Amino acid sequence: MRIINPIDVTPANGKMTATNIPETDETEYSSATTYALGDKVMVTGTGGGAATATHKIYESLIASNTGNDPTDQTNNADKWLEVSATNRWKMFDQRLADPSTRTGGISITLTLGAIANSVAMFNVDADSVDITITDPVDGVVYTTTVDLVDNGSVSDWYHYFYDPIINYRELVLFDLPLYAAADIDITLNVASGDASVGEIALGRFTEIGDTQFGASIGIIDYSRKDRDTFGNAVVIERDYSQRGEFDLILQTHQTRIVRNQLAALRATPAVWAGKSDGDWGTLIYGYFRDFDIVLSGPEYSDCSIQIEGLV
Repeated sequence: MRIINPIDVTPANGKMTATNIPETDETEYSSATTYALGDKVMVTGTGGGAATATHKIYESLIASNTGNDPTDQTNNADKWLEVSATNRWKMFDQRLADPSTRTGGISITLTLGAIANSVAMFNVDADSVDITITDPVDGVVYTTTVDLVDNGSVSDWYHYFYDPIINYRELVLFDLPLYAAADIDITLNVASGDASVGEIALGRFTEIGDTQFGASIGIIDYSRKDRDTFGNAVVIERDYSQRGEFDLILQTHQTRIVRNQLAALRATPAVWAGKSDGDWGTLIYGYFRDFDIVLSGPEYSDCSIQIEGLV
């Protein structure tokens, strides 16, 4: 199993240095404007009267809303509801079901200022992904194109010609070169329509053991499925999160290190790849719920871990 502890990419740290996604979601907040109940604003630092450029969208919870800073959720949570990040920043907000979207494709440039040898993407809707890494001294040091067409269900010519085209919804690469000062260009390509991505995570991967067969994957569905007093089905479709339960084999002399590595991630969302290439549905972005390490022998020990993905 490989784990990526993502490097934070936020508006405050400036690691996203370019993008073709405009920030035009809502009108910029102004302390001089009076907002009605239900009005939405965004705070990107180009208006006046907000202390922090959060690059988030807020909805007014009251009528005649004037001079109440929506970013001050300590004092104004009863006046402004924090709705989401702006479209530009949704790909880094740890909410997979609410993606960044742009018609014609998405391009971003990241300058992390730290070493990242891995990248993972979730809730992707695109035909292919291009990644190019350019170092200021060595020039282009890495370039790849990932075709997102999933041929896993194609078993014969009938399925090849007549089955609908299905694309991968997530991907992971573990072969990025180790250049801390390089620019990382990521492009999501589409032939037509919108491209979207729910989350992009970059960082260095850690390997904690070998996943064994018998692992299980599934989802946690938050949809509502009830029946009324006449027996009619009432279904409200909601989002879901991925889950996985994995049994690992690790070297006994590494058990203390693995325990401490997992303890450090107890409240940190991370990328968990049960299979080294993330295939077979074993790629999850989220938290571990529990883990147990059994000291089975002097050379090898057993570990079981349960992962719950973010929505």
